[in-house]
Amino acid sequence: MLEEANHSAVRLINLLVTTIPSFNDISPPLPPHSKPLKFYKRAQILIADLWACFCNTSYGYFTDIDKLSMFADYRVPQILHSLGCLRYSPSLISILNSGIPLESGSRLEVEIRGCSIWCIELLRKEIRREWGRNVNAIILDFWLWDEAQKLKKIGDGFNVSFHRTRGIFY
Repeated sequence: MLEEANHSAVRLINLLVTTIPSFNDISPPLPPHSKPLKFYKRAQILIADLWACFCNTSYGYFTDIDKLSMFADYRVPQILHSLGCLRYSPSLISILNSGIPLESGSRLEVEIRGCSIWCIELLRKEIRREWGRNVNAIILDFWLWDEAQKLKKIGDGFNVSFHRTRGIFY
């Protein structure tokens, strides 16, 4: 697949999601939208891990790595909310803190994942505007995930629970 992708992260994602069903992370269309939302979390993580492990060389060299989004999971939205970058409604906070699972593909689950991706894109733009630095979504995701793990380890810093969703895409 790497050879067929010819150093394109986007082509490799398409190969992965069409070959391996558990990588085809798509939500059903939610009104008013008529198209499903393509998250492709696992495929993007695989590519990001190759990119990071091989330092953008050899098997990890991709000419379009900056086209990947953050990996729409459960921990990054939690820390984005705790940092004040993502705001949840009081009713959503109540659901999350109760531990009630969100159904895979439900409006709430899809909105949390989608808004997290958009939040990271806005952060990327702000970093570029404020500091003149181009940071890809992978770097931000890795950093936020690591920070969330540190906070989890010391048991401090989160003002809301993460969303719980059973499914093959997490």
